[in-house]
Amino acid sequence: MDINEDQLEGEAHDGSFASRNGRHVIGHIDDFSALKQQLLDGHILMKKIQALMQSSLNKPFLDIHGTKAREYGSITKLFSTTNTLQKILEECGSLISMFWRAALPNMPNAAQQKKEEQALKDEIFQLRAKLKEQEKGLQEMVDRLKSTNRAKESMEHFIVSQLNRTHDVLKKARSNLEFNSNIGHRTLATT
Repeated sequence: MDINEDQLEGEAHDGSFASRNGRHVIGHIDDFSALKQQLLDGHILMKKIQALMQSSLNKPFLDIHGTKAREYGSITKLFSTTNTLQKILEECGSLISMFWRAALPNMPNAAQQKKEEQALKDEIFQLRAKLKEQEKGLQEMVDRLKSTNRAKESMEHFIVSQLNRTHDVLKKARSNLEFNSNIGHRTLATT
């Protein structure tokens, strides 16, 4: 029985697709076990067929049993055994059609894996350096904000103290004006 390789190409039951160049054949383990058992059964039947043919063509067998025995007994056994073998081979063919071709992913070799690991380490190192740079920038910004807040608070204290002084000066000026005004009124009243 001829198995066409095109039967092992195309979409699998799980939706994966493989090309004609796939290097592996994938199938269900039960199908594989059944195929293996069918092949073992076929091997046993082939041995039986060989033994039947050898015994029926053996000259002493022909001399003892005559040609009619070979024609009826052995040939009917041989025919029955070949029919069974044909069915086994057909079953093998249908089991093989349950498998599909697939290209499994290549495992990276040690050198390629080391190269990829080094590339990842380099990328991590660069990201850490960027993170440190950003942290430094953020810390400088926080320091500037603190400094600006201190300057703002200092300016607020200065303005408040200046307003208090101005208030005190104005209060004294008012009290002096009132005092001077009272003296001036008294002077006018006495004259």
